[in-house]
Amino acid sequence: PCTAAVPSALSGLSCSESLRKVQHMNQGSPYGVREQTIHTICSPKPAASTAEMVRFEGFRLSGAAQDQIYEVCYCDGGNCFEPKNWMKLRGSIALDASAFKWVVSPSHSTDTAAILRKFEPESSITLTVRRPSFTTYSDPAD
Repeated sequence: PCTAAVPSALSGLSCSESLRKVQHMNQGSPYGVREQTIHTICSPKPAASTAEMVRFEGFRLSGAAQDQIYEVCYCDGGNCFEPKNWMKLRGSIALDASAFKWVVSPSHSTDTAAILRKFEPESSITLTVRRPSFTTYSDPAD
């Protein structure tokens, strides 16, 4: 649904996690509150829009070890905190698995970005990039 967190493979977009409380009614009388974690307050705003079109810029999808399918949702311009104002676009974005796999050594964390941020000039890391034979073609000179 359009309340899910932004996939970690997508950069350039962030949505805040919020806890939404919904009062349930039974024949007009309240009988309980349900809590729902939602991710509906997002940025950045569109780069351009008209009545028929909206354009966003600066998004990037990273490759993954397996094929991925992503759904795209948008807020209709109303109160974007409310999940009912988010609509799923028809279709989806399909991203083939990345042929290249990489590993950073030494691995002190599963968060490779954190390793690279903490990199000190006196220390060393090894970045190993692999690709199974014949999965893609690339010129060795590149």
